[in-house]
This record gives sequence, structure tokens and C-alpha cells, in this order.
Amino acid sequence: TNADANVTLSLVSPIAGVDSSATVATGGLTGGADQETDDALRDRLRARVQNPPHGGARKDYEAWALEVEGVTRAWVFPHWTGAGTVGVFFVRDDDASIIPDAAEVQAVQDHIDALRPVTAAVTCYAPTAVPIDMTIQLSPNTTAVQSAVQAELQDLFRREANVEDGNGSGTLLISHIREAISRAEGEVDHVLVTPSADITLSPGEMAILGNLTFQAL
Repeated sequence: TNADANVTLSLVSPIAGVDSSATVATGGLTGGADQETDDALRDRLRARVQNPPHGGARKDYEAWALEVEGVTRAWVFPHWTGAGTVGVFFVRDDDASIIPDAAEVQAVQDHIDALRPVTAAVTCYAPTAVPIDMTIQLSPNTTAVQSAVQAELQDLFRREANVEDGNGSGTLLISHIREAISRAEGEVDHVLVTPSADITLSPGEMAILGNLTFQAL
């Protein structure tokens, strides 16, 4: 897990002759993954029960990717680069950037390689992020309502933003964006200036929330 600078840590099992507490140095502890929440564990166990292993079925690859610490969502596309190939994309929603780096992609690749059928040609990928900037005329245009709008949009992108498979899987409907803004606590009215149409993507891309510009309505 990660920890900020100056946080006091204690040994779970003290060792004779060794201080049982320590303070995190400047810069903090980084590179770890936060402890899995009860809800996340429950969702993962439910998915396992509903989709038991089948020796290389589509859901197996998704489950194997989700077994790697920090992975929160995964998408599996058969025939991604041709017959007999499988493309596995994933994100890490609880990290500073949801898009995995090369080392994180390799970790999932190594895990799946140890489990996949020997004849399967499986490649793991990080989605190509496409930031979606928005200009929103808002009433009332207060800091509190702006924060509420941002929170609703972040929730929408986590629920509905998917990797594009070439058949519209990554499309994000503008009506759902407007609906999310309307659900924000304190919002009375708004106009979504941009974007002005559904978000469509190219294969391998994934929409992420970009910069929000608020204007008084």
C-alpha cells in the first residue's frame, strides 16, 4: 500500500532488538496498491461464482486480469489482431492514473500467461486514453455545485466508459452525460456546450474525464 510522509508505521509482529515503529520519510511510500475494499472483494467473489472457470473462455481472461492487485476493470476481445488471438485491456481506477503503465501491463500479461491454454495467443494492453473536455453553463455556478457535477461525471465515466472494440462498445452517450450533470446536488439548470454529440472512439481507445470549464448560465 502507499503512505504519506511522516506517517507512523508499526510492526504487526515486533522483533527483539528492532524498533517496533518507524516514520515514513520525505517522499512517502509509493508504487503500492490501496487495500481492497469490502465492496470490491464482494463484487469479485460474486463474479467468480457467476462465471466459474472454463479453461480459456472469454470470462476466464477477464477474471484472471482482475486477480492482479490494483486491476479494477477488464475487457476481453477475441480475434483482436486476427484469428486465434485474444486482446485483454484493463484499467486501475483507484490509481492516480487509471491507465496502466508498461510494468503493470507486463504483470497482468505474466499472470495470464501462467493460466491460459498453451495454444492461446493472448496480448495484454493499456487502453489509449481519450480525455473528454467539457464546457458547462451551470446554475447556480458555485464551487459546491461544480464539485457535485464533477463527482457525478467521474461516477458516470467509471460506470459507462469502456474500451472501444470497433463496434461501438466505447461510445458514451451525450444524453447520459447531461443526465449525470442534472443529478448533481444543488444543480438547478445547465447547458452542456461541449461536447455536442455522442463520444465515439477508435479501437483500443477509452474515454476518460478531461478538463471541466464552468460558466454562469
